[in-house]
Amino acid sequence: MATSRSPRACSVPRIQDDPGLLCFEDKMAEMTSMDTPTRKADLWTVEKALTGNDLEASRQQKREGWKRHGINPESVADHSYRMGMIAMFAPQGLDQVKCMKMCMVHDVAESVVGDITPFSGVSKTEKARRETATIEYIATRWSGPHTSELRELWHEFEAAETPEAQFAQDIDKIDLLLQAVEYEKDGKGQRDLGEFMGVVRKLRTEAGKAWADEILLEREKLWEGREHIRGEQAEKGGVSTEAQKLQDAYYA
Repeated sequence: MATSRSPRACSVPRIQDDPGLLCFEDKMAEMTSMDTPTRKADLWTVEKALTGNDLEASRQQKREGWKRHGINPESVADHSYRMGMIAMFAPQGLDQVKCMKMCMVHDVAESVVGDITPFSGVSKTEKARRETATIEYIATRWSGPHTSELRELWHEFEAAETPEAQFAQDIDKIDLLLQAVEYEKDGKGQRDLGEFMGVVRKLRTEAGKAWADEILLEREKLWEGREHIRGEQAEKGGVSTEAQKLQDAYYA
């Protein structure tokens, strides 16, 4: 039987404020803490991991950026699922299945590191270190025929050098825009999430830009001429210059 383990001091700051949540190193250690007989009886495979603990973790992990606005947000799994569905409408010439897979796995590491936002106080370099360490752990410790594919898809998404990866990254931002407008609708005109609209500056593909135009048009109809933030920096009621810098540094 695996021995119990007391929480230890973290060399990396906790992402969440909840002291009951394990930090990055704690979670990684917990995943390797089983004794030898247990490991032999229940070896890790990608199939088990993706359909078991880690998928459950992604269902429980909330999208952190909305919490600053008092929203009980969707989960990382909710976000990834809708991205995968949007990817079904990949433009001709792109590998549709690859785009869908990339969308489904792009946030797998967040089951361990949490959802880091531009306002989390974690640098983009540190975010990349934590997520890369998690993906490399998956690639080296789990067995199964699809381990390499998952790792390669994740790295391709992060590099954003292929047309499929650029499209998938645009979908990531499109889902953010969609979700922001949905939360504004739920707020019945009392919730302005215009600060998130700034991600349109980072869209690369024609499909992504066209979808964003439609979403922003729908949002303008929602506000019906009332004063609201459109994502641009403004002295009164807009997004602060500092917030813009944080977002621009965060989003690819």
